[in-house]
Amino acid sequence: MQRASQVLRAALASRRDTSSDDPVVLYAMACRFDMRDLAVAAARRALRTEIMRSSVSELDTIGVSGGCLYRLLEYQRRCKSAIRSIFNGTDWIESDMLAQLQDCCSLQIYHPTRNPCWYDEYMSSIGEQGWPKVEVVQDDLLLLTVLESAEKVQRMNYSSCSSCFDRRGTFLLIRFSKCVASAIEALEKKVTLKWTVPPQAQ
Repeated sequence: MQRASQVLRAALASRRDTSSDDPVVLYAMACRFDMRDLAVAAARRALRTEIMRSSVSELDTIGVSGGCLYRLLEYQRRCKSAIRSIFNGTDWIESDMLAQLQDCCSLQIYHPTRNPCWYDEYMSSIGEQGWPKVEVVQDDLLLLTVLESAEKVQRMNYSSCSSCFDRRGTFLLIRFSKCVASAIEALEKKVTLKWTVPPQAQ
């Protein structure tokens, strides 16, 4: 029996990075067999997964407790909440990047700490997603749309910025999107998967 359990655990561990597996089901199985490292890895893969879209019958077959699913839901909620800080100011931006942002716009002579003309449009676009993915915040089409939209607003306001939409400003947006992606990853990694749950969730 012990040998069978070891084989099963090894089989589960080997599926840690298998993208074809349902991460919620993998998480449930890891919890069922008290494989916490695997459960944490699966929980990270399941961050933006609709938990209740997973096969309910399969979860029932595994015999996962309500407490396990509660922990996963709570983990998702706390990760989503953690990254909202990037929309509440610029404290999260490294000083070097912040200096580049504030040195980009040619209109900064009127506003010394002004961010690039595309900054608000970009942050608004990724903020609309609620919980933006790392890949999405760096998406080429998104960045192009942001530049076009922000430049259109500039023309409508009869403003004339000579730097935010040239090559330098465009490359800065690309670098900034990578900065945002790194910040999202770092903030999510700071959140830990808890193993204690309220009695009512057991």
